[in-house]
Amino acid sequence: RDVAETLAKNGYLVILTARNKDQLIEVCSHINMNIGQAVYYKLDVTNRSQVKTTIEAIIAKYGSIDVLFNNAGISIVGTTEIDDDDIEVVLKTNLGSAIFIAKYVALQMKQQQSGYIINLSSLAGTVGMASHGIYSASKFGILGFSESLAMEMAMFGVKVTAICPGLIATDMTKEFNFERELMIQPADISKTIEYLLNLSQNTIPTQIVLNCMAVIARVGSDQMRVFNPS
Repeated sequence: RDVAETLAKNGYLVILTARNKDQLIEVCSHINMNIGQAVYYKLDVTNRSQVKTTIEAIIAKYGSIDVLFNNAGISIVGTTEIDDDDIEVVLKTNLGSAIFIAKYVALQMKQQQSGYIINLSSLAGTVGMASHGIYSASKFGILGFSESLAMEMAMFGVKVTAICPGLIATDMTKEFNFERELMIQPADISKTIEYLLNLSQNTIPTQIVLNCMAVIARVGSDQMRVFNPS
């Protein structure tokens, strides 16, 4: 939501996708009444055929896609002590959906010879996390995919960057035992995207890692030592 509002403030027509239609309507209404322009498409990102038809419908109606913020994700605790179905859900949501969405958007951006794909990975995609092995695997996968895609798309004038943040103060992390004020704020992700979109065409950061005070403050404990890249 914060990213959508920020892009709308910067003059973009924002196209929101999610499963929850009520929330989509609420966010779009707020943007249209107070900030800029927004529309929505109800979409389950784990449904591959739905992803394809939705992106094709967007392109057919609007002609191009300038920026993709590819951020759908869930977190379920576990590496070996995790239900098999949950493994599939995490990988399908976090990695599979990101790949398919980026694929169909990238095909359009190749044709238009422009665009920016921003994939949301995680600090857990750069260093393993005890008890979060499946989540880490999905985020490591996004990082590898993004780096490969960046090299492929550069010759078409399209940029690709993976953002790898630590804990962000969102609903997904509200049960974590961390002070919210020490976490990365949603607005920090929006500011990072603004920074990326204002770089020159020849400057392509393929990866941006954002740590947070919640992690650094507890890096000495056994529980959090895994977060320390050093």
